[in-house]
Amino acid sequence: MNKRSCLIKIIILYSFSSILFLLTPICLMGILGTSVSLKYEVDEAIIFVNIDKKRSENEKIIALNEINQHEKELNRELYLWIFGSLGFPLLGTILLLYRRRLIGTNLK
Repeated sequence: MNKRSCLIKIIILYSFSSILFLLTPICLMGILGTSVSLKYEVDEAIIFVNIDKKRSENEKIIALNEINQHEKELNRELYLWIFGSLGFPLLGTILLLYRRRLIGTNLK
């Protein structure tokens, strides 16, 4: 393997690893944003539906079903953000630990 292709592999490996580490704070901000959405778009909405005296029971049930569906979507999104915040740095670390095996040469 010539030196040029080895250098290109090293640059790609470190760039990809850096991107994975830089995605971690973005995932943490996503967790925060989704948690706030769960609080104010779901919990507060349930309270307002329950205290609203103008709605009939059927309208309340329909509104609560819509809120529950939205809660499921937000929980799914929250789990994806958590998986990303744990998985991206782990994958970046694995790439750095096995860099010699991935590049195929000795890096000294």
